[in-house]
This record gives sequence, C-alpha cells and structure tokens, in this order.
Amino acid sequence: MGEDRAVRRAYVGHPGGKHPSGRPRYRWSDEAQKDLSALEIPNWREVAQNTAEWRSLVSEAKILFGIGNTDRLLTLASKPGALDCLDGIRALSILWVIAGHSALVHFGTYLSNFVDYLEWSVNLRAVYLSAANLSVDSFFALSGLLLVYTAANKMNPTQLIKNLHLFYLHRLLRMFPLLAAAVLLQASVFHQVSDGVRWNNVAWETQKCRDHWWSALLHIQNWVNPRGICLSHSWYLSVDVQLHILSPLLLFWVLGSRRSAWAGLAAAILGSLTFVTVYSFLNNFTGNQDTQYTVYFYINTLARSPVFIIGMLCGYVLHVSRNKKIVMPWWLVCFGHTLAIVLSGYCMYHEHPEWSQLAINFNTALVRPAWAVSLCWLIVACVNGYAGPINWFLSINLWKFVARISYAMYIFHFPMQFVMVGANIMPIYFNFETVVSRLIPENRGPFYTK
Repeated sequence: MGEDRAVRRAYVGHPGGKHPSGRPRYRWSDEAQKDLSALEIPNWREVAQNTAEWRSLVSEAKILFGIGNTDRLLTLASKPGALDCLDGIRALSILWVIAGHSALVHFGTYLSNFVDYLEWSVNLRAVYLSAANLSVDSFFALSGLLLVYTAANKMNPTQLIKNLHLFYLHRLLRMFPLLAAAVLLQASVFHQVSDGVRWNNVAWETQKCRDHWWSALLHIQNWVNPRGICLSHSWYLSVDVQLHILSPLLLFWVLGSRRSAWAGLAAAILGSLTFVTVYSFLNNFTGNQDTQYTVYFYINTLARSPVFIIGMLCGYVLHVSRNKKIVMPWWLVCFGHTLAIVLSGYCMYHEHPEWSQLAINFNTALVRPAWAVSLCWLIVACVNGYAGPINWFLSINLWKFVARISYAMYIFHFPMQFVMVGANIMPIYFNFETVVSRLIPENRGPFYTK
C-alpha cells in the first residue's frame, strides 16, 4: 500500500490541528483494536496470515457482536478440529427424546384398546420407545464432555477462579431466552389455542407454570417443587445447570497438571458411583418409574452426576489427544466395541420382573453410568478413526443443523404435544401404523382429531 494513498493516510495518520474539548476521537484502527481485545487476540497481524485461522476469527467476531448467528446456523461445513460425530449423536438423541415423549403423551391414557398398548409396550419391539429415557443420559454425558474439552483449551485453574462469574453467566444466558419464552407461552397462550375432551392436561400444565415459573427460571424446581414442575421436561435443564454450578469443584483440578486431572476425575467417578449405589440401597426403589423413583432419583442432581462426570473424563481424554490419534491395538478396539455393544444392549433391553431387591438396587445405580461408558467409547472410537461407517453416518453435515436447533426442539416439543393430544375429540386406536404416524407430528395439523 503506497504511503500517499488516502486509505493509508486514514489508517496511520493523526488528525491535524488542536484537539477539541470533550471525548478524544478514535481512529478506525483504535476501534478495531478494541474489538480484537474483546476477542483476546493480541497478535492479529500474525493470525491474518493464516486464512483458516482468520476465517475462524471472523466467525467468532460475528457471534460475539450478534451479527453472525444466522450464518453459523445455516453453515454446514465442518471446521478443523471439530468433533463432528457429536452432531449426529446430539441430533439422534433429541429425535429419540421427542419420539419417547410422543409415545408417552399420545398412548399413555387416550386409547380405545389400552390393553393392546400395554402388551406392546413390554415387548422387545417397543424398546426404541421404552428406552428413550436413556437419551437424556446421552445429553448429560455430552454436556460434561464439552465442558472439559472446551475449557481445557482456553483457561488454567487461576483463570477459572478469576472468571468464575462469567463461567456461570455464560451458561445461564445461553439457556434463558428460549426457556423464558416457553414458560411465558405455557402460562398464557397454549391454554387458549383450542379445546378438547382431555384439555384438562393442558390446563394443569398451564397452572403449574403460573405457580412455579420462578423456580423454572432459577433452575431449582427439581428440589423446590418436584411434583409440580413447570414444563414437565425442563427438570433436565435444572439438573444440568446445577451440575455446571458444581463442576468447578472438579474442573479446577482437571485444568491443572495431568496428574491432578486424572486423580480428580478418578476420585469423582468413584465417589459419585459409591454415593448413587448407597443411595439406591437406602431407598430400595422398585425398578419401575413410579412417583418415588421419579422424584427421589430420576430428577435428583446427585443421582445424575456419575454420567456427567464420565462425560468429563471422556472430554479430558479427547483433550490430551487433541490433534493426534490415539493408537490402539486391534484387540483393544474389538474389546471396546464388544463391551459398548453389550453395555448399551443391556441398558436398552434389560427387564427385571423377577429380580431380587439386591439386583434392582445395583441396576438402578449403575445402568445409566453403563450407558455413558458405551457412548463415550463410541465417541473416542469415532474421533480416532476406529468406528468406520458409524463415524461417517454420525458426521454427516446435515446433522449439524438439527444439532444446532436441538435445544429449541427440546424446549417446545412437549408443550406442543400436550396441545395436540388435548385437542383430540375421540380416543386413539392403537396399532403399529398409529405409532409411526404419531411420531411424525409434522404430517398433520396441530388439532388433528382422528
């Protein structure tokens, strides 16, 4: 760039004459430097020499200043170093959640042949719906994984302590807008859109949000009002936020030396599993998802902590092997795949009508951590090239869009399902075709009555 060019003079020059009173003027470069400081980029001239890094920096800047969210949502290209298989897992998990809730809402009570539904629900053919609650554990594991994988690359223990308020604030602000919108709509609008024979369920959901909207927004309703949760499925958000609030107790050690990280993770996993097992034996749950199990275990933060911590361990394994492949012998890969298939198959297909109380207690405590172990092995295998076509399928770029809107899908699908079912004016006849059609609510209007 020539020294006499106007652009050059505007970039490096200083205003002539005397400085007027008031706030000092800034050059364009001063404002640009301020923005770069907000992105924590001290050496932007070096970064600009690398096209890929500069494009990544521009994307971060757009997101930071609120002008690039749409571009990020619709851009499906993979980024260097991204864990692409997580998009497929997240997308399939949210679809599994919606399918399970659809079956629960549509076929729980409003059937003309309820006995046929009960017989089908205990059959192995229905496992893809009856085991859908495991998808929640997938999200807990992914949450712990991403927490460590992203934090370990950005901060050390001292920085974590200094920026602890930002650590919490970032998590809460990301979740608040959609949650607040859903609570407002449930408390005001959804109850007014239609009517039906079983509209009382929609009315009950509305009343819960009018009474307990504040505990939903504060993420404490699994402790304060566990039997009257505003947005029944939002218990997950409360547990997830509480686990993130507690996570710095372990994350501080994970961000330190490798010795402290492995010791802290091992102690946390052992301690959480011990607590859950003892807690299960003290309560002697029946093995069914009754009210006692739901209130005191299913939506209990500490009972859900082992899965979250196992996810943190997986995230640390991926962090220490970042940008390099974990080399494993063939027999270890085969053993890992076999163990993952056995554990996941057990978690999905296990039935215990004749089990002793001892076996039920162990199963209650360990079945969800076992699912997390199998999922984490799959992720490690995909990232390191040991999952073959499974990794290809989970890494398809189309999953990225579903994964990015998964939170909105999670927040709004359950209230809409209640509205659709509440507007029915006649019972549903259960058969396999009905199951398939009811899992795809987009193929009919929201007030479909047959």
